[in-house]
Amino acid sequence: MANIKSASIVENNKSHDKKKAVIELRKEIEGKLTSPNDLKKVPSSLSEEAKKEYKRLIKLYNKLEVEIWGILDENLLVMYCEAVVKYKGFNSLYYDEDTDEATKDKLLKKINDQIKIIALLSDKLCLTPLMRIQTAQKIAKRELEEKKDPLEEIGF
Repeated sequence: MANIKSASIVENNKSHDKKKAVIELRKEIEGKLTSPNDLKKVPSSLSEEAKKEYKRLIKLYNKLEVEIWGILDENLLVMYCEAVVKYKGFNSLYYDEDTDEATKDKLLKKINDQIKIIALLSDKLCLTPLMRIQTAQKIAKRELEEKKDPLEEIGF
């Protein structure tokens, strides 16, 4: 009976070592992803209006209680900012008194295209309340997994 119990403990220790290795690997990979300092530098490739939007988003992320920097992608942020600028530009042209109906029809399609891009990227960039909640839950779950007591896993 003792051999079965000790074999079980050895097996649980191996399982714990694997989980610990996976957690360490995950931390290493996440560390190589975008860091907060990388994202705080506004990309020079952005237009002036897009730079303002980029800075606004960075301020928003800084106010969040949850650290989400590791999952953000600078390219997505850039695309989002440019889409917002295009949307605003098309929208102002659409409502300009001098814009004729044929042009308004073309602008409306462009406005809708930008709305689709903004909506898609908003989720990916945690700009919607639902995505912020889901991201916070994932991060909390991951932190809980990292803090598990190894003795708890083997039944003590």
